[in-house]
Amino acid sequence: MPDVRWLAVSALLGATAAVVGWITPIAASIAIIAGFALAGLYWRSQRHADTPLTRSPQAITMAFGPLVFGLWAAVSLIAIHHTLAQRWPAATDLVDVQGHVVDLPDRSPARLRFRFKAGPPNDLLWLSWYQPPFDVKAGDCLELRVRQRDLRGLANVGGFDYEAWLFRQRFAARASVVEGERCAPQNWTVDRWRDRMGQRLADGLGQRSGVAVVRALLVGDRRGFDDAMWNTLRRTGVGHLVAISGLHIGLVAGLGFWLGSWAWRRSARLCLLWPAPLAGGVAAVVIAGLYATAAGWSVSTQRAWLMVAMLVWALTSPMRPPLGRVLAVAVLVLLLLDPLAPMDPGFWLSVGAVALIAWMLQGRSRAGSLSLLLRLQVGLSLGLAPIALFWFGETSISGVLLNLVLVPLSTLIVPATLLLGLAASVLPGVFGPLLAVLAEALTTGMDWLTWVGDQSWSRAIASPNAVLALAAVLGSLCLLAPWKQHWRAMGVLLWLPLILTSPKYPDAGAWVDVLDVGQGTSVLVRTRNHSLLYDAGPAYRSGFDTGEAVIIPTLRAEGLRRLDRLVISHGDTDHSGGAEAIGRAFPAAERWGYGGRPCLAGDSWMWDGVRFEWMHPASTSVDGNNASCVLRIETGGGASMLLTGDIEAIAERALIERVGRRLRSDVLLVSHHGSAGASTTEFLDHVQPTVALAPAGWRNRWQFPRVAVRDRLAHRGVALAVTGESGQIRIALPEHGDAALIWRYRQRYQRPWRAADGTAQAS
Repeated sequence: MPDVRWLAVSALLGATAAVVGWITPIAASIAIIAGFALAGLYWRSQRHADTPLTRSPQAITMAFGPLVFGLWAAVSLIAIHHTLAQRWPAATDLVDVQGHVVDLPDRSPARLRFRFKAGPPNDLLWLSWYQPPFDVKAGDCLELRVRQRDLRGLANVGGFDYEAWLFRQRFAARASVVEGERCAPQNWTVDRWRDRMGQRLADGLGQRSGVAVVRALLVGDRRGFDDAMWNTLRRTGVGHLVAISGLHIGLVAGLGFWLGSWAWRRSARLCLLWPAPLAGGVAAVVIAGLYATAAGWSVSTQRAWLMVAMLVWALTSPMRPPLGRVLAVAVLVLLLLDPLAPMDPGFWLSVGAVALIAWMLQGRSRAGSLSLLLRLQVGLSLGLAPIALFWFGETSISGVLLNLVLVPLSTLIVPATLLLGLAASVLPGVFGPLLAVLAEALTTGMDWLTWVGDQSWSRAIASPNAVLALAAVLGSLCLLAPWKQHWRAMGVLLWLPLILTSPKYPDAGAWVDVLDVGQGTSVLVRTRNHSLLYDAGPAYRSGFDTGEAVIIPTLRAEGLRRLDRLVISHGDTDHSGGAEAIGRAFPAAERWGYGGRPCLAGDSWMWDGVRFEWMHPASTSVDGNNASCVLRIETGGGASMLLTGDIEAIAERALIERVGRRLRSDVLLVSHHGSAGASTTEFLDHVQPTVALAPAGWRNRWQFPRVAVRDRLAHRGVALAVTGESGQIRIALPEHGDAALIWRYRQRYQRPWRAADGTAQAS
């Protein structure tokens, strides 16, 4: 048989190629045919004992590798097409549904969000309910009237891919609840018990950060974590300690193994029937499965439980297969059960962690426990850093030392939390105070972690592409392998491209990126050595801040380590909402416009041969939309763009009277997102753009850009692109030549699960 490790690699390549759209059904079919042909060649060679093909293990892998690659690609493609086929057609209609709440509802002061199984045919919906009239709990039966929304998110380079997450969760639709009422009561479910336990802990112990950790460890309830706590855990690299994963399932499995073996050895008759280690292994798998179920049986806990089951099988098997082969079998099983697993960063981190441990344990059996622990922790941090940088844009430096302390400490904290939590549920008067003491200690620990995470030295920030991240992972393998020094030097060389990645700036002229921030504006302008951000996108009552969630990750993904100027055109929240977060991330940026130095007409400056000039307002007495800073950008060769903020017809007429033909620009950022009261005929005739860009959300309630504006632009032959339809848009203003629209995100980065570039119809 072929080496199972290479089969796992082939399967992983096939699944990954399918989910990112690198392989088509035709390509998968060709791979399968090629694999069968090679397999047939191999079996035919068995008739001739002296054929070199028979003696070569590589030949077997060559025969089966493409076959497995093709099979898994085909399985993944089937899974993709099946998930897409289950989606409801895009619409904004009102729909009546009945079903049950699954998992834990996410409560906030302004909104309730929850998973809803509507049946038949048991489609999974992602619902939002603003100010619900009654408390909604896991397991509730509800009759709802919902307004359907598109399974569509913001589309920019870098940051969280909401559409990928929706697809990964296999949601059939997304909707907001208009009205609803309870129906028949739901019987007891694990999620209902978890919801009640989590709420009881919050009511009894308060809303401290330590209580949130206790809830997460006991029942997998992470609703107590706010954005600040998540940022702290990410920056310090210890988030895996509070999200029930391999470490927690492994600790519980180890406890189950010890208890099962100890109890089995109490009976000589049982030991004659079955070895105690085997009984302990069964107990470990069962108890770990019960804990995973109590924690919600999420994808990460399922993956961790399967890894533990594979490890127990290896340890109790007479063959004692090496850890690398056990991991390969686990990967094959994981991909068979969930072909879309490569879309989950947790999959890569967990598989990568086990693979690194197996790699580093080669020939290290005689190493001291302390030195081995130190080597494993440093090696894991080094090897997983490229994966974390690729998925999240940052990785923790302080986590190397913190995990050396906190991982061993968690072997005490996790069992203590579980035992005290279970005991307090039976005897709250006796064990409740002890659980409160533990929560207070964890709160102190979280406060200390917050201080560490706030230090600039605690994390590294970069956004490598897949090639650079893979090269760095291979470099880590070279550095951690028990090989000669020149191989380690090769590891350093493989890391260098990621370390030395330079910010992305144009060689000459300027790049202008209009970001997709929903119904709001944010524009990044770069010259050869400088950068300017015009507007900071919206912030919402729900707490979602596009500055923190969208703009900063995009700037990081573009390699920007500094921002020279932050311009807020005016005070409306759809332009200024993210300014505070961006100011914290780039404190050296000069603030202009709203909240900073005034952008008075006539002032100008030069960056790298590119001229920037304020065209409006002429005085500080203007307010409202018409106080927007209007900025004109022009290269030495004459390529130009006009950024207009939210000015309306009054300000457009004032601009025409004051500067006239100097408004002429190749590219126009459409005024006020394309409202009918702006982009007047006279204004367009003076600007004379060839390309117009509208920063407007997909199917926004104002229907921007309005049909009248679209018609005015079309009548003049102006090409229009809308961020809500196309995602992030890049314009090039070259040093010599005409301005040009370089790419639109949804068109350039097509994926099977991503909505295509297209025009939104008025709802």
